[in-house]
Amino acid sequence: TAKVRANRLASELKVFFGWASSLRGLEIGLEENPARRLADLRYPEPPRKRNFSIEEIGWYFRAVAEEEERDFRRGFVLLLLTAVRISELRNAQSREVADGIWTIPSGRSKNEQAHSIALGPWARALMATNAEWIFPAPKVDGPRKSGWYKARDRILARMAAYAGRPIDHFVPHDLRRTMRSNTKRLKIDFETAEAMLNHLKT
Repeated sequence: TAKVRANRLASELKVFFGWASSLRGLEIGLEENPARRLADLRYPEPPRKRNFSIEEIGWYFRAVAEEEERDFRRGFVLLLLTAVRISELRNAQSREVADGIWTIPSGRSKNEQAHSIALGPWARALMATNAEWIFPAPKVDGPRKSGWYKARDRILARMAAYAGRPIDHFVPHDLRRTMRSNTKRLKIDFETAEAMLNHLKT
């Protein structure tokens, strides 16, 4: 029933068995990749086009402001302000921020290119911390990786309550798309807008 998850699992299996059969296959009796045809079974995935309207952005900020846990309040505002991927945000370290510039190192960006983001006053305040991680895990040494999607569900429910109607489901990447779609309205030129998202020139 979860077609997108099935596609992701098939991709993971194809990569894993491809590695196993090419590097260790002869030793373990795996002479060919048993997952090589999994791509033929992929469910079609229409590209997502979800982005927030101006009205939804207002409900979003209101809903985020009522989130009890400070890390999630900070994080979900930063996702929209910076248009980064959620993995880039939740794994952010304080040493990556210097003089109002947040530089995501190449090893943590999707396209393996370092990405520098000029932070405005609000974003600087939201990223300020004395800890090693911008969003430290509450019980272990490391970044906070859990709880983000439950917080998203709470935010979505509050947005629907404010609107008085159901609000279309969103994923964190839709916030990135929302920021990009508003660059035209803000008269930001195409190349600058693409650079803000760390898209490579084609």
